[in-house]
Amino acid sequence: MLIGLLAGCSSTAATNPNLDAGLQPTEGQTIALAFAANTQFNEGLNAKERKQLTEAESRALNFGKSGEQIAWQSDRNGISGFITASQPFRVGQSDCRRFSHQMNRAGKAVSANGTACRTGDGNWRLVR
Repeated sequence: MLIGLLAGCSSTAATNPNLDAGLQPTEGQTIALAFAANTQFNEGLNAKERKQLTEAESRALNFGKSGEQIAWQSDRNGISGFITASQPFRVGQSDCRRFSHQMNRAGKAVSANGTACRTGDGNWRLVR
């Protein structure tokens, strides 16, 4: 399994072909891993909400303590979420973390879970 994770860290694409073209990151930008882990996260979010979600995810993966919930909330009623990252672990030369992202949208819960590894450029890549 560890070999599979490491292979995923080095070969997982930075973008997800299943996402709308408008969600693909531009140079210097990242996109939330939750969008790749569960495409339902994209539905009904505006650009500001996508940015809030992506920034919260980045804080959780880069700085969050294991089990800490990093919350975000939209200006619109009924849209909010939180990201929880696990204890960091290493696979070869890569730092990795499991994460869980819960979002509430008008009373409907959506979740995404995955494992992410940091690549040499400092970005996180979904490996499963």
